[in-house]
Amino acid sequence: MVHFGWKFPGRTVVATSASGRCLRVGRETVTVDGGVPLKRVLLALQAVGRGLPVVPNFSWISMGTAFFVPVHGSGSRMSTLGQAVVRVLVYDAAVGCLRRLHRDDPEFQRMMYDRSRPLLLLRMTLQTQQPLKYAVREESLQDPAADELLLAFADPRAANVEVRKARAIDRDVIVRRFDAEPADAGGGELPRDRLGSLWDRIEETPVAGWLFHWFVRSFAFHVELLMSPEQFRVFWEHHRRLPLAKIQLRRMLRDGIENSACRDCDCICADLFMLRGKRHVFTKFIAEHLPAVRTNPGKQSL
Repeated sequence: MVHFGWKFPGRTVVATSASGRCLRVGRETVTVDGGVPLKRVLLALQAVGRGLPVVPNFSWISMGTAFFVPVHGSGSRMSTLGQAVVRVLVYDAAVGCLRRLHRDDPEFQRMMYDRSRPLLLLRMTLQTQQPLKYAVREESLQDPAADELLLAFADPRAANVEVRKARAIDRDVIVRRFDAEPADAGGGELPRDRLGSLWDRIEETPVAGWLFHWFVRSFAFHVELLMSPEQFRVFWEHHRRLPLAKIQLRRMLRDGIENSACRDCDCICADLFMLRGKRHVFTKFIAEHLPAVRTNPGKQSL
């Protein structure tokens, strides 16, 4: 949220970055404090020949983020890091007590992704898996229709599918399918893009990270739409007239979580980037054509 300049008037914001002490790797799970960086967890798991079922492009986020916003990445069969969470310890300020919840508990399902509740996530346990390595099948399409892209996301062979378009006005669309197989102990390469690797290098240096956050808040507008297939068809029909400098598409599977955009259907998430001075064109389009579309609060400029 620092990256996007979010403010929370009337709310108490608790920084958890200093609470990242607990990191216990079990046989098939890992237990962490909410403030532990994802990067640290990935390195600890890699050292013992394990991995997470889902890994986003950017790893300098706190683990607790996954309980409050959909953090998606390298998995199509399990779409978000939150789906790997099996237990949580939260402080519920509404009732003034600690609560231990399992994924099967109805209250767990109601709390996840509900940012209106006064909750502080203290500790969480996530399932792990054998690390995987990936082979990439890349295909270039010329002005594909929405249904052609939806069909690409349904590829049963691929562990992950990613669609990219450099600019909305361009004709070329790149479809990357990642086929997974078990890796040797120590971990395999993740299906990350070059931008994700660059982001991680920037965030490792505090000064560079601060400058990058300032640049994005000052000059860029970043948003991720979470669309049903019907909404995606509308977006894709009109997208070429929008001032988009980057389009990245992924599929998020139906999860049944009460506060999730994917509660009732699979969604197409569109990670979009544009100059801040042109955002009025985009917001007008959303108001006219997709007024009910959901956005990912973890990827939303103000």
